[in-house]
Amino acid sequence: MQSSPTYKSTEDLREQVEVKIKQFTSYFDQAMDVQHLAYGIPKEEIIKMREIGEKYDIRLTAQEALDKKIIHEIVEKFDFFDPTK
Repeated sequence: MQSSPTYKSTEDLREQVEVKIKQFTSYFDQAMDVQHLAYGIPKEEIIKMREIGEKYDIRLTAQEALDKKIIHEIVEKFDFFDPTK
């Protein structure tokens, strides 16, 4: 967050940070709801996967993502620059 001349005190800045945290939490919850409804993954599992991902930065292969139901299908790569495809 950038400092702004409209902030008159540290308390003003603190309040703005709290508002941003509440907004982020709301967006996080909405995204989790979408993932839960779209993919049928329990919310607890989504939270666990995010925490593990943030902590260990785990990379999955396409097959692993398919097995965990993070993706629906594996599609063939498409080369946009190859006119024969």
